[in-house]
Amino acid sequence: MLILKSKRKARRFAGILFIIGLFVIWAVFFFRSVKAANMEWSYSASDYYSVMSYSSPGNILDRSGEILLDGSREGWKWNEGAAYNSAYASLIGPDIKLTAVSKSTMLGAGAKKLLGIGSNTIYNPLKILLPLPVSGDDIRMTTDTSLQLKAMELLADYPTSSIFMYNYKTGEVLTSVSKPTFDPITLEGIVMDENNKYMSFSDKQGKGINKNIAYLRPPGSTMKSVTAAIALDYDESLADFSCKCPGTATIDGVKVICHSTHGTVKSMQSALDKSCNIYFATLASQIPNDVFEAGLVDCGFNSVVSYGEYNVADGVFGEVDKLNGLSSIDKLYGAFGQATCRTTPLQMAVIYGYIASGGDSVLPYFFEIDGKEHETEETFAMFGSSTAETLADMLEQSVSNGSGSKAYIEGMNVIGKSGTAQWGDGREDTAWFIAAIRNEDYPFVVCVCLDESSRGGSSAAPFARKMLQSAIDLTNSENAIDEIPEE
Repeated sequence: MLILKSKRKARRFAGILFIIGLFVIWAVFFFRSVKAANMEWSYSASDYYSVMSYSSPGNILDRSGEILLDGSREGWKWNEGAAYNSAYASLIGPDIKLTAVSKSTMLGAGAKKLLGIGSNTIYNPLKILLPLPVSGDDIRMTTDTSLQLKAMELLADYPTSSIFMYNYKTGEVLTSVSKPTFDPITLEGIVMDENNKYMSFSDKQGKGINKNIAYLRPPGSTMKSVTAAIALDYDESLADFSCKCPGTATIDGVKVICHSTHGTVKSMQSALDKSCNIYFATLASQIPNDVFEAGLVDCGFNSVVSYGEYNVADGVFGEVDKLNGLSSIDKLYGAFGQATCRTTPLQMAVIYGYIASGGDSVLPYFFEIDGKEHETEETFAMFGSSTAETLADMLEQSVSNGSGSKAYIEGMNVIGKSGTAQWGDGREDTAWFIAAIRNEDYPFVVCVCLDESSRGGSSAAPFARKMLQSAIDLTNSENAIDEIPEE
């Protein structure tokens, strides 16, 4: 009898332990579910990856559906030896835990979707009772691998440069390549912070960083188009504004130096063709500070612009004093992209895409979720459509017959502007060229930045032309496939 009672007690005890064990297991999953739910508002991508052990991550694919990274609970696996690895490394980013805040990488920006965060939360009663491991969504990037490889080929002799291209009508980012890149498998080439804990986003050369969105550069003369747009929006008659360029001039008490002596510059068109610094500094002096500052904000400077899940560095233009506004030196030198003016290739591509479209473009995006098309097209307004059209005509003239002729493409209406930017801190110049096609069937804009280049902005123009031509060829080839009749 005693033995029977002991067995019953043992069974009850074992049953209690079993129930406690089930509760503990449930509690662990429940805690993780709540944690995943709370992470929906987190900006720390490395935190997201603490849920990796109970999530089955989605894959990352390119535009055509080819798997670039294969998701598993151990992380994402790159294809060893693949030619595209270095082309995508800075865009997709390192296998997290290295980035404290990495929403400027694909893995960071897409973390919620890739890991299924939010799909297994406390708001679903069934999943409270049975919080099973979650599966993330696949993400299809809008980038084309052939264009990524083309950009890498063009930058072969430029170890600290970048190329960005997007479709300004659909918003699809077609190319985003940045150097110095790194080996995404061994992580060789990444610069760590002072505590050797996270990847550094402040390296002067931008090592391992997506320099198209997270690295601010002086834009040089490409900024003259922004100054021109603000001026035309303020007073369209300023298209005929003229001034003298003696090579050096004092404007509003500020000494301004031009790269050449242009004599009398008779119009804005002539000033863009010659890329005259003194003209654009003088033009800026004709615009009231409050109007100029408001125009800068509309173009994304000194303001925050949302690009979906991605964190994009905000363009800056001087330090605006609340009482006195911009200082004269910031305003006049910033008018041609120097002094404290800083921006990203993405921001400048958006501005030139807006000009090429006549004020009817959308903001860029980098990926689609689980094969679903991008649901919203982010429209915006920078300046009037008539201003955009007038400026586009001028910039097209500069490519057809002016300083941007190296970006000319037969049969296409191409706008463009070169720029050579000085950093002011001992670094070598950055050469820029931004070009866009106005033709409806090929609404592409490309921004080429060649850092540590002494060859001037015009050296980047052929790269812009080759990238645009590659995008045209790709579009024609895709259209030809679509036109093949089904049997």
